[in-house]
This record gives sequence, C-alpha cells and structure tokens, in this order.
Amino acid sequence: TLAGTAVLAVLVWRLGTGAFLDGLRRIDGPTVLAALGIGLVTTVFSAWRWTLVARGLRIRLPLAAAVADYYRALFLNAALPGGVL
Repeated sequence: TLAGTAVLAVLVWRLGTGAFLDGLRRIDGPTVLAALGIGLVTTVFSAWRWTLVARGLRIRLPLAAAVADYYRALFLNAALPGGVL
C-alpha cells in the first residue's frame, strides 16, 4: 500500500493532476452505470462458469458463493503485483 501510494504521489508531483481531472470531467452518470452493469454481468457469468465446472467435478458451489469468491479473486488479482495469486 505504501509503495503504491508513493508511486501515485510521485506521478502527481511530476505530471500534475490536469489530465486526471480532465478525464473525470468527461465521465457522466449513464457511462458509469453502464460500466458497473457490464462489470456485474460479466462477473456473474464468470462465477456461473465456476459453478458449472464445480458441478462437473461433483463439488457443490452455489452461485451466490461463486460470485462472492469471484469478486474476491478479481480484487486480489488487481491488488497484487502481476496477479500473483
């Protein structure tokens, strides 16, 4: 966390916040909702695929648990360097 914060601080110090703020200004509500919806749908379908594979292996994996596990996996792969886990 400290290393990531340090990298962001150096980038803001060296490059400023102009490009970041310009990008934020261009994002509107419907675009954010569309992105969240697309992310939700793809995550649920990916978790559903996990349940199908688990069922093929004779392992019981409910869809709700698979969705929660999939979100956890997405977070870990985004947070760890290079998706180590």
